[in-house]
Formats: sequence, C-alpha cells, structure tokens
Amino acid sequence: MHALRRLLQSLAYLPVDYYNPISACVVYFCDSPPLGVTSWRHAPSWIIAMYILKAIIVVFCLRQRVFGFRAFDDAIVERSSGDPAALRKRRNCTTDTAIIDKLLNGTGYNKYRIPEETGVDVAVEFWLQAITSINEITNDFEMDIYINENWVDPSLNFEHLSPCKDNLSLNHQVLDRLWTPNSCFINSKIAQIHDSPFRNVFLMLYPNGTVWVNYRVRVKGPCSMDLSNFPMDVQTCHLVYESFNYNNQEVRMRWNPFNPNPVYATGPILLPDFDLIKIAPTLVVEPYPAGMWDELHVKLTFERRYVWYFMQAYVPTYLTIFISWVSFSLGSKAIPARTMLGVNALLAMIFQFGNIMRNLPRVSYVKAIDVWMLGSMTFIFSSLIELAIVGFKVKDDGGPRKRPVICKKGLERQDSSPKGLCRYENRFMFPVDKLELSWKPGRSRSWSPDEIDKVSSVAFPTFFALFNIVYWSYYGRMSEQQMCAKPTPTFVHRGFESGTTCSSIVAGDVLLVGTGEGRCSAFSATTHVRLFTVFEDKEKRAIVSCGEVGRQIFVHVRGYGVLVGVLRGNHFEQEKTISTDHYGFCRVIACGEKLVVPDYKNEQHFVRIVDSTNDVRIGPLNSTNSDGTALPAPMAATALNEECSCIVLGMEDGRIRVFDVISRKEVFSISAFADSIFGLSFDFSSRTLAVSSVESPIRLFRCDQQGILEASRDIAYPEWSKGCSTLAFSPGGKLLSAGFWNGFVRIYSMKTAKMLCSMDYHEQIVNVITWTTRNEGTPLLVCSQDGNLTIWGMYKDMKTV
Repeated sequence: MHALRRLLQSLAYLPVDYYNPISACVVYFCDSPPLGVTSWRHAPSWIIAMYILKAIIVVFCLRQRVFGFRAFDDAIVERSSGDPAALRKRRNCTTDTAIIDKLLNGTGYNKYRIPEETGVDVAVEFWLQAITSINEITNDFEMDIYINENWVDPSLNFEHLSPCKDNLSLNHQVLDRLWTPNSCFINSKIAQIHDSPFRNVFLMLYPNGTVWVNYRVRVKGPCSMDLSNFPMDVQTCHLVYESFNYNNQEVRMRWNPFNPNPVYATGPILLPDFDLIKIAPTLVVEPYPAGMWDELHVKLTFERRYVWYFMQAYVPTYLTIFISWVSFSLGSKAIPARTMLGVNALLAMIFQFGNIMRNLPRVSYVKAIDVWMLGSMTFIFSSLIELAIVGFKVKDDGGPRKRPVICKKGLERQDSSPKGLCRYENRFMFPVDKLELSWKPGRSRSWSPDEIDKVSSVAFPTFFALFNIVYWSYYGRMSEQQMCAKPTPTFVHRGFESGTTCSSIVAGDVLLVGTGEGRCSAFSATTHVRLFTVFEDKEKRAIVSCGEVGRQIFVHVRGYGVLVGVLRGNHFEQEKTISTDHYGFCRVIACGEKLVVPDYKNEQHFVRIVDSTNDVRIGPLNSTNSDGTALPAPMAATALNEECSCIVLGMEDGRIRVFDVISRKEVFSISAFADSIFGLSFDFSSRTLAVSSVESPIRLFRCDQQGILEASRDIAYPEWSKGCSTLAFSPGGKLLSAGFWNGFVRIYSMKTAKMLCSMDYHEQIVNVITWTTRNEGTPLLVCSQDGNLTIWGMYKDMKTV
C-alpha cells in the first residue's frame, strides 16, 4: 500500500502549495483499513480494488479543482486588463521582499547620502488627533498628532522591477535602513513616538521613488501665556518643526503644496477649559551660523471657556456682596449681627479668591479676575467701615448734644448760670459791644445712624453698578481685541543683511526682494525657494525699489540708476539703464509701461516720466515758490491715473504737489502736514489719495479728473509719535495698509475708517508694503529694516469688510 500511495501522489502532479491537503486525503484512503478489517493483508481483493478506485477519483477531482480555478482566475485577470501581458506580468512580478532586498542590498544604497545633490524637497502635513491638556502653571500643552513626510529618493525607484503591488507598505525596521531628513520639534519639551502595542511608524514606498512616512507622536510644546485678561483670555501655543541636520541647501522643508490646509484636526478638539479657534501654519527661513534653515511653525490659538469661572467666581461674588448689603436694613441697634454678617462675607471672599489663585501661576501683572475680586472685597470692606461709623454714632448719641449760640447785642451773659443763659440788660446800662459764645442745648446737625444706613443702601448699589459697567466694558473690549482677526504670516524669510527694502511679484511666479546691501534676489513665489541673484552692486548701494513695468522688470539702485530688462531662465538680461543721482527716499514707481523716476542734477530735484520712447522731465522741484520760499526734495510719488498723465508728489516740507505730465506744469499744491510726507497711495476706483507723515494721522483726499485735491477725512491711529512710513491700497480699494516706524503693520477699512487688525511682527521701520496682484484677497508683502520679509494671507483671516 505504501507503493500505491507513492504512485497516486506522483500521478496527481500537484503544485507544492496544494500537496499537503491532497496528500492527506491519499494517506487517509491508503493507510486507513476498511471497517471490520484489522489490516490490509487480511482484506478481500474487492475491498482493496474499491479503495484504489476511490483514491484515484479523489485525486482526479482535486487536481481538476486546483488547476481549474487557477485557469479561471487567470481568465478574469486577462479579461479585466484587456491585455494578455497583464497575465504574464502577474505571473512574473517581483514580490515585496525581493524588491526591498534588491534596493537596499543589491544597488549599493547608502542611507547617509542625500538622495539628490541639488537638495531634497520634503512636504509635511500635521494631523491633529487630540489635544489632551493646557497647563497655565507650566505654560505648555500636550497633544497627539500624525506627522506626514513625503520626499522623492531616486535610489528607491523600482518601476523597472515589475512590482506585484502599486506600493509597498512597510514598518519602522525598513525605515531605519533608509535616508530620512532627521526632522524634529526643536522647541518641544517632550516628543516621543507612540509604541502601543508596537512602534507607530508607517512607511510606504511608491514605484517612482516617493517615500511617505507617517509617525504618531505625543508632543509637549510651549505656550505664550498672557493672563492679563483672565478668565476672558485668548492663548497661543507654538511648535517649530525642522530638519535638525540639514540646512535648506540640502533639505527644503515645505508645507504640502497640494493641501490648502496642511495642519488640520482629524476630529473635534474637546478641552474642558479651552476652544481651539485657529490653526496657522507658517514657513520661516531662519539664519543660523551653519546656514539657513527651513522651519515649519504651527500657531494654535485657544479661547478660554469662562462660563465655569463665571459660575464659580463671579456669581458667588455677586451673592456675597448682595448679602453684605442686607446689614443696611437690620437697623442701627443690631451691631453684633451686622458685624458677623460683614466679617463672614469678607472671609468668604478672601477664601474664594485664594482658591482661584491657587490654580494660577504667580505673575507680576494684574489680571482681570484680580481687579474683580479686589474691587468686590473693597465694597465689602467699605460696608464694614460704614458699620463702624454707625456704631460710633449710636454710642455717641446717648445724651443730648450742645451747640454754640451767639448772644446778640443787647444781651448779657449770666456768669452764675451753669448753662450760660443770657438775660436782658438794664435799660439804663450801656450796650455790650463784645459778643461771646455760649452753649445751649439743641438738635444735632450731623446725620443720624438711620440716615447713614438709608444713604448707604442707595450709594453702594449705585457705585457697584458703575463698577460693573466700567469693568465689563473694558475687559469685554480687550477680549474682542484678542478675538479680532490677527493675520499670521504664511511665509517669513529672516536674515537679510541691512534690511529688506523692496519686494514685488513679477513674471507671474517670481518674487523679487531687494536689500539695503545692494542685492536683488529672485525667489519662487509658490515654493519660496531662492532661484538666483538678479543684481548685486559692488559698492553695496541700497536697492530702493523693484517691480514690473509692462513685460519688463526694473531695479532701482540708490545713487546709480534704474536697471530695466527681462528674466530669461535663471538670469536677468539687462536691456537699458536709466541713470539718476537721486539719493533721497523717493522710490521709482511703475504706472502701466511708464516709470516715474526721481532725479537730481546740478543741485536741482526733478521727476522723470520714462517709457520705451519718451523721457519727460518735470522740474526743478526745489526752485523758489511765488512767495519766495524754497520747495525742498520729493519724498514720495504716485500717479493719479493709469496713463500716468498726472502725478502727485509728497514733499519734504509736508506739501502735496500735483503735476500735469503733458504740460509739465504744476496744477495744484496744498500744505497737508507740517513735517515730511513719507507715504502716498492712490486708489483709482474711488479716486482717493492717502497721505501720511511722521507725527500726524493718515489724511485722505478726494481727487477730481484735473488733479484738484479736497481733504475728506483723517484716519487716526494710536501712538502718532511712532510715525507712518508707507501706505498701500488693496487692489479693490476696500483696505488701506499702513507701515509704521516701530515695525507695526495696520489694516484699515475704507468704509468705516477703523482699524481692522494690527500685525506686530516686525521690530524696525517698515520700508514698503506691496499687494501682489490686482485681485482682492491676494497676499501682502512687507519689507522691514529688521531684515525680515513677511507674506500675509490677509483675507483668509480677516472678517468681512
């Protein structure tokens, strides 16, 4: 029977994968004797023949089942693919293990080598899973997030290996053998990858070499706690993510450009004390001694839920104060009861205040809850003072009071009278000239205890109501200011030497940035990667302005001239130079295909209107006026129409001068300010001219077609002494942006003339503000003397204007 079993197995020709179950069937039929037979030796021949036939039938059926279904599967693959090559590819594909072994062991892969010599672009996303706590004592927060990183490693391309799958899902053990950007949270207190029940790292490789890594991380980060408005406060927390080992010449960290919200919550973020109201991602280029690093900043804004504090602090305080006023109705004789009531109210207030302060950090400034509790305790303490006055009055009113009485002329004091009574003088006696004081019993003019209680029962609620009005008005307004739109820059580039002096978007997607050291660089407007140097002055003269004029670009170098040319590939091809010796603050502006160029020749100031064919000179501007006074240099310039046929100049002496370009004559002049004009901006749609100076409010003028200006209104701003350095209307004219000498940038509504938001990101004078394109809602470019360039996505964060 053993020989029969081997024969049947050889006849089956079964694949290895299906050998075991069929072999078991054969063994069963061949090794198991029939029922009632102790062994095969004693079995009749017909029983042996029957079992041999059964075994042959079973083997035949199983063989047909295996190969039949396999042929059926192959037919489905061939029919679904439409190409017989799909069947051959499926039969000849490479498994995951073979691909990994080939990539990491057979090609000389080096995990310490950067995938590309030109650098690697790493796209990052954060998925916020949960925020577990925010601690005011330690000024930090904890949350669980998913970190997604994507980059392309050409060494991991396996398209040529005919993979069986479209991608490979792997674990952290394979990731340890690959190159990674070594990114981390550089400002975190604690950051660790979850390892329950195993290390939470997901790795996926795509055939084109794309690497996708996902980490599930618990991170504890810092918060910038400002409790001055507690418990109606708004708090912010920050995280900074960057490559720890590679600068941006090797690794360029970027938020995922294909996702408009690279940082978002996977579900509702529920906290007992706070509501997450805003998530703001920002790309920051930060200078370090070893180079420039790309940092991905995440700013989380939380609003405190003050209902709990209102129920636990404010409502009991109201009740305690109301109870303290009950003593005014108990009468002046119930001194012990009133004393116990007032002291208990004061002790309850102190205990409640201490219970609140126990859960807050010790800070050196006064919080809103401090003002409320101290004010409430002052009212209770004042009620005790009133009780002391009433008690003194009750004690002092034990007998009748005396009051002074003046003896009139003709009366004489009776010295023998114990009460100093006056008697009539004798008719024949001389009149008494000296008047003396005497005392006689009478009613007291001071308030009685009951009158004091009556007045207090009205005065205390009145003053407490006034205190509530002032308190809730002030801190309510402070809370609204914290809740108002505070835009966050989408991109920050730090470390420009001598400050950033100008910026503009040209050729669709090229960002030009000029610096005070004479360098104009080109960046990608989408990825913010530095492309090339447009111009670099050997004498390091400042780049005053740059931008686009027609299909060309211009670069204004102070004291040298204006370079005009085009961008071809990765270089600037200069076509002409407009020489100018102007060293002032006035910038070159573009108007259509014309340039307004300030010039200085032979101690005379001019303004030139230059295009491809004409060069119109207006001036001299510093000649004497009709009254004999000198007109100094221009500080700012702008055009009053798109044809640039009428221009307006802001002068050093605070005058506004309007010139007609065709006739080259001055058509209007007005003294707007007493000091120099630094900011000019004109809105074509509303024909409104905005003017600013150092120590004056922003002034708006209406302009007619002839260039005649009429003052319409002023926009006041706080801290006038800081001065407004530059102005710029939004493309649609709804907003007016203003930069100040202290680095602030403020946005005003032209409809209400009120400030909508204030961005206090810069630390030094704002040199220029530029709206990128002629569409509402486009980003705002801000250049500052502190060496920072910021780009703001205004309309994403601001309320409807």
